Amino acid sequence: MVIRAGKKPVTISVPTAWRRRVRIGWGNPAAPASVVIFAACPSPRAWNAYAGGFYLRAHSACVPLVFAVGGHRATLRFGLGQHCA
Repeated sequence: MVIRAGKKPVTISVPTAWRRRVRIGWGNPAAPASVVIFAACPSPRAWNAYAGGFYLRAHSACVPLVFAVGGHRATLRFGLGQHCA
């Protein structure tokens, strides 16, 4: 995961309906979780990268994740082993 450096934390969460099917994890350690929070990091680098990814129970899925920064929220879908329609 690559997060733009800034003054607000970034929260990435798995929607409640998906929490039995998928977990996420980024950082060190990248423990499987339903929510990952990246602390605010106003650094001289424009971007910060974190190792990790998805823990999926099925072989493939189109997984929605909710990204929240400040008062803004957006849901993005990630195709894991399949394309998202």
